[in-house]
Amino acid sequence: MLIPIKYLVAYVIIGLVAGLVSKRFMVESEKVSRGTLAALGAVAALAVGAGSFMLLQLGRAYEQRYGWRYEDEAIGMAIPDVSPDVWLSLIGATVGALIAIAAYKLLRDREKSVEV
Repeated sequence: MLIPIKYLVAYVIIGLVAGLVSKRFMVESEKVSRGTLAALGAVAALAVGAGSFMLLQLGRAYEQRYGWRYEDEAIGMAIPDVSPDVWLSLIGATVGALIAIAAYKLLRDREKSVEV
């Protein structure tokens, strides 16, 4: 149940983009750096993406029984990247990064309000 390197890189890129884009929608008075948000997004996307990929890989019996794989008779080869565990893990990485960044912002604002 190994995760291909290309998907791990995709999870990190998704998290970096989510962190950099989220900075644009934050209030300018906050002193949160882009690097902090990008790192938080990358770590969260990597964790959620890899976790969802591994959990969805447990359904291989369903995949082979009901034919999620695309098989080409001309070349006699199956293309496993069409299976739902691959693209659902990318969606999971995106959602996980956004939720982690939102939770960080919410907890950071809550700490500031308690200090005041």
